[in-house]
Amino acid sequence: MNIRDQIIQTVENRLTKLGFELFELKVIPTGPRKIVRVYIDSPTGVTIENCENVSRDLSMLLDVENIFGRQPYILEVSSPGADRPLQTEKDYQRNTGRPVKLKLKEQFEKSKTLTGKILGSSGSGVRLLVKEREVEIPFSQIEHAKIEFEFK
Repeated sequence: MNIRDQIIQTVENRLTKLGFELFELKVIPTGPRKIVRVYIDSPTGVTIENCENVSRDLSMLLDVENIFGRQPYILEVSSPGADRPLQTEKDYQRNTGRPVKLKLKEQFEKSKTLTGKILGSSGSGVRLLVKEREVEIPFSQIEHAKIEFEFK
């Protein structure tokens, strides 16, 4: 098991107990130390105070579990931000009713970019309202997806 998988296994249960989910985890080697970036999320959002509290908690946990041994590391805890990519079915479900922009692996109606309103998702794809009609795009065809912001 690689170090990233060890960290994920160690922190996921703790994050759940704290009321958060692991959105993404990156381990970046930088010379003699590693940077561990943990992106957390929750249905109610993430505040700076949440990040500080989770950082203290995870730092103690990683030290107790001794994942890095004597190798120094830097732990960074953050939210994925407002312009986060949609990666899982849960992300699409959470954003039902919002506009989304998809970058597709293959053309759909002569374009690799598709913008529409999320109507829902299933295990195989996302349903969108595009120009007054419903379409379903398989998750396997989505290269990248982000929420489009509506300014009122």
